[in-house]
This record gives sequence, structure tokens and C-alpha cells, in this order.
Amino acid sequence: MRKKGFTLVELIAAMAIFTIFSLMVSTLFLQSYKSAYKNRDYGIIEDNIRSISMDIDNLIEKEDSKVIVYNEGKVAKIEGEDGIIEPVIAIIPKDEDKNKVIYFYKGENTALERVEFKLVDDTSKLSSEDVIGTSGGFVIKSITKDTKIESVKKITTERSDKQMLSINFYGVKEGKANREKYYLLVNLRKNEEIQFEMS
Repeated sequence: MRKKGFTLVELIAAMAIFTIFSLMVSTLFLQSYKSAYKNRDYGIIEDNIRSISMDIDNLIEKEDSKVIVYNEGKVAKIEGEDGIIEPVIAIIPKDEDKNKVIYFYKGENTALERVEFKLVDDTSKLSSEDVIGTSGGFVIKSITKDTKIESVKKITTERSDKQMLSINFYGVKEGKANREKYYLLVNLRKNEEIQFEMS
């Protein structure tokens, strides 16, 4: 009497079907996993931009500060560190004993950093047109340093009038997320809402 069971062909067919099904499930799982991490990284970018806007707002309001906006080409140096920095904005409290704050990066595809600092040399150089390597520039002494954005390709700033400041972040990266542009509009008047847009 013939014993009941599976033939070799039936076993191979079952294994093939199981393998195909496993591959489909694992592919869907990996795609969901990557998507979840990318969405998380986008969330981190947006949180960091909000953090920057809130920081600027708080410094302007609480410290009664003035804001210096730097255009492309302006560079400075941190005491004791190699290389130059490209300032974005500096926030200077009227109280000279308080630390000043500067946002900067070190060129294309580098981190945007926030530094509390004291000036090593003449305060007037903060707002002058001097550039390190040509006619002076300014040097700062870092007190605290904090990375605000992991990588940014380029930043431009523009002050449309005495009250409004726009900061454009291009090529913002965080982990697996890459955003082409963020537009941050800062109202320099106290108690006015800061806005930012993404594209």
C-alpha cells in the first residue's frame, strides 16, 4: 500500500511559493521601514527650523537685541579653530555683558551651527564689510556651540525692510531626508509671529 505524503515536485513548488511570498512581504516591510525613517528625518528638519525661529524670536524679544544680517562673501573666524565660517545672522544684546549669538556654516554641505560668543577684537567689525584674508574681518571666542541643521548646501538672507528678515535654506539634509528649500520669514518686531514655509 502506497504511503500518503508529498512528492519532491510538490515540496519544491511549495518552497518556491513560500520564497516568493516571503520576498514580497520583506520588500514591503523594508519600504515601510525606510519611509518611516525618512518621515522621521523630515520631522527633525522641521523641528530644527522651528527651533531656530523660536530662538531668534526669544533673543530679540527678551534681550532687546539688534540683528545683523550677513550676505554671501562675509566670513569670520573662531579663535583657536582652523578655517573660516560664513555668518548668516548675529544677534547682539544691548547689554554688552551678555553673550552674543551667531548662526554660521563653513561652506557648501556643512552643518548650520549656533554659537554664543564674545568678540576677541573690535565690536564694530561685526557689521563692517571686512573679510578675513583681505582687510581684517572679525574673530570670535566661542562660549557654547550647538549644531542646528546636519547639512545645508547654501543659505541666503535678506532684510526687506527694518522689520522683516527672510532666511532661505537650500539643500537641507538630515539622515535620509533631503529638502530642496526652506523659507523662514522672521518678523523683527516684538510679539509678532515668525513664519516658515517649505518647498
